[in-house]
Amino acid sequence: MRKRVGEVPLLFLVGAVALGLVAFAWAIEAGSSEAQQGVLHNCPQAGKWALAVWDGADGTDAEQAFATCEGVSVAAAYSIDPGTQQWSRWFAGRPEPDMSNLRTLDNMQGVMALGSLGAPTPSVPGLSLFWGDLHGHTSYSDAEGLPSEYFAKCRENGVDFCALTDHAEQLNAAEWEDIQEQADASLEEGAFVSFAGFEWSSLVYGHKVAYFPDRIPGPCKNNDPECDSPEKLYQFLAENDGLSHAAHPCGAPPAGTDWTRFDATYQPNMEYCGDDRPFALGYRVGLLDASDTHTVNPGGGNLTACWAESLTRKGILDALRNRRCYAVYTLGGPGSFRPTVDFTVDGQPMGSEFSRPANSEVTATVSVTGQVQVEDVELVMNGVVIGASDCEGGCTYSLAISVSEDSYVYPRLLARSAPDQPLQQLAWVSPVWVNVE
Repeated sequence: MRKRVGEVPLLFLVGAVALGLVAFAWAIEAGSSEAQQGVLHNCPQAGKWALAVWDGADGTDAEQAFATCEGVSVAAAYSIDPGTQQWSRWFAGRPEPDMSNLRTLDNMQGVMALGSLGAPTPSVPGLSLFWGDLHGHTSYSDAEGLPSEYFAKCRENGVDFCALTDHAEQLNAAEWEDIQEQADASLEEGAFVSFAGFEWSSLVYGHKVAYFPDRIPGPCKNNDPECDSPEKLYQFLAENDGLSHAAHPCGAPPAGTDWTRFDATYQPNMEYCGDDRPFALGYRVGLLDASDTHTVNPGGGNLTACWAESLTRKGILDALRNRRCYAVYTLGGPGSFRPTVDFTVDGQPMGSEFSRPANSEVTATVSVTGQVQVEDVELVMNGVVIGASDCEGGCTYSLAISVSEDSYVYPRLLARSAPDQPLQQLAWVSPVWVNVE
């Protein structure tokens, strides 16, 4: 772990000065020659930052400029305007203006560039990583917009899967039918997965978000005697192959969740809100997050990442059932923070459980790659940070752990929303549980 005191202002100042000096040095070396090489000099190494300089025509598309690096892909880059002192950013594969606002490079322009490590081999063979938003609303309950607009915005924001979950108690039959119609019309398995769902909202037990692989007759409403308890909701899910997660669960109902009515089969995950209380109570629940949008912006806020066999409704639901997922807070725009994370304990993947004799030693391993701005990774065991590592630009971190009691272990990632912003926790991975025999 690096020293944090005074780091942010120093990073901001040193970065700005260094970019200028590197560009100046390359300008001197180039001399007065008008011939431009059309290359990015001092390209970064994989997983490392470098101060690079574009040697080419003014107004060159940033993606084209970064593509001139040989042997490594540029995952991210920052540049500072010497006049305004404002940073611009670029992320590979994320051309949206609110994501990548570093659009072009001028001759002798300096950038801070990050080399990509590429995606890790998943701990479970045959899996791919998909991103989604499983909680959001429209004007059919307490928000804005229509279901057709909602699913269109999901795709525009670059997520792979999306669920529309208006409050069940506020939906009429025609609205529910339209939600299912729009979910089916938006579905393009292999490219985009859309779920029809609802939010079961109880003042007594809390809120639970539900979603389904196929059409169902109607939502399960808490104000209906046939569905006015968590157990009745779980039965409804069992009858319709559905799944749910605990929505905004911190604290007690009505805003939080009554964890005494937990069912790991039909509510295997929760939206993570910084509270490990369910783990301390002995509940084994995976971690995800969602935008809970009320402004027709699904996929534009907090997200869930899932390791799934396929981008299908069945594939995503299977990943959620097995808790192969993690929660990610946005850094300020759709897709602005999407680290690729794999995590195992003795080879067992995130969300799994296994047994070892008392006082056995197990090894926790977390790998972080992709388009990342991660600086540190921490390992948490039974509510306590037991290890940490520098993870700037990506890393693989392993730690041997002695297990004397039933335990849970999970990693969390620390990053910045911008070079001059403070370090904060921004991603949390579903735990692995080790049972002591």
